[in-house]
Amino acid sequence: MTLNLLLCVALALDDADHSKMVNTLSKLGSQHNENDMVLKELELVDDEAKVFKLIGPVLIKQDLDEAKANVEKRLQYIKDEM
Repeated sequence: MTLNLLLCVALALDDADHSKMVNTLSKLGSQHNENDMVLKELELVDDEAKVFKLIGPVLIKQDLDEAKANVEKRLQYIKDEM
């Protein structure tokens, strides 16, 4: 579904469902923007640079290509949810 179609569906729902739909779309939009910025930053990183992923309270070293692939997968998942 496209964002416009989801917004039209949301307008047909009662206030509680409408509010929930708008909040969900807002969160997904924010997550998409954040991940898009991360991917753009990873594209600027030198191949020799060290990349770390925050897992809980710990930073774990991650391969640059693996980090890019993970962010791309996350972006696709978010797009599918929207």
